[in-house]
Amino acid sequence: MHAALKRPDRNPYRLAFTGAGAHLGTQHYTDMLRRAGLRVHPAQPNLGARALVNSGTFLYGTAAEVAEGLLEYGRAGVDEVVLNPAGVAAEHGYAAAARDLAEILAR
Repeated sequence: MHAALKRPDRNPYRLAFTGAGAHLGTQHYTDMLRRAGLRVHPAQPNLGARALVNSGTFLYGTAAEVAEGLLEYGRAGVDEVVLNPAGVAAEHGYAAAARDLAEILAR
């Protein structure tokens, strides 16, 4: 589950593309997302990143909002997630990604 905390210097669409763009350009990944109801295509990874954010598949917001998003997944039957701060790590460094995870997990 790609996730990032909302900060003044962050753009969720860019973070989603940075973290998942390579995957969004592959047939198998976009097929999985289409089966889940997202409108994505491997030829348009930028639009795929936008779909991830707009659908809540990429969790973005305050720590409380991201934690609530995780609870929603739990209520839907998801019993295991991996929080992936790849976009934050790539754009803002590993320390920033670790801070995001710590704040989310503290909820």
